[in-house]
Amino acid sequence: ACAAGYLLMLPCLRYQESVVRRLAPFAIVMALSTVAAPALAQPEPTTVDVESARASFLQGLDLRDKQHDLPGAAAKFKAAYALVPTPRNGYELGRTLRQMGDLLAARTVFVAAMQLPPRPNESAEAKRARTESEAQATDLELRIPQLVLHLNGTGQIFVDSEAIRHEALAAPRRLNPGSHVVQLQVEGDVKGESTVVLREGDRKEITMNAAANTS
Repeated sequence: ACAAGYLLMLPCLRYQESVVRRLAPFAIVMALSTVAAPALAQPEPTTVDVESARASFLQGLDLRDKQHDLPGAAAKFKAAYALVPTPRNGYELGRTLRQMGDLLAARTVFVAAMQLPPRPNESAEAKRARTESEAQATDLELRIPQLVLHLNGTGQIFVDSEAIRHEALAAPRRLNPGSHVVQLQVEGDVKGESTVVLREGDRKEITMNAAANTS
């Protein structure tokens, strides 16, 4: 009886063994990719990367501090940070973006710079840049303007031509300082439009009425 039972199970056992053999290579590949993922995400910069980043960084300093070309300097700092993401590269990029009035992007860069994992034998300059990046990020958190949107009725609100999802209206909209156009559309027709001027640290509210006619 035992022999007969084994013979009945044999095709099933052979099938399972064949499935295991077919899946084994895929399991190995998945395991290796999981282990290698962090290394692939942040490969060590090459000598060429380091020298290219250094040259781009110095060009950025010259463009910003001597030629007063902020967009050109930001492009150079971005290149340096992309090649070698260090706290100093990130800090100088954040400083430049802040001077350009792009507080949102500046804070994002400062946060990324302060969260970079410390390298072995990190220089005092890098540590200082990390600390200063954290201070800048904290300061900008308070300075980035906020716009609270309210909607009476049914319609679609746009801010600077960007549609705002209805469920997102409950959260204050964090925007850069400057003029912003708020528009209300109902079934494709403009029912209202208003220009709001925001300064650093502002928190303003605006209500759009779907029943109002376009002026």
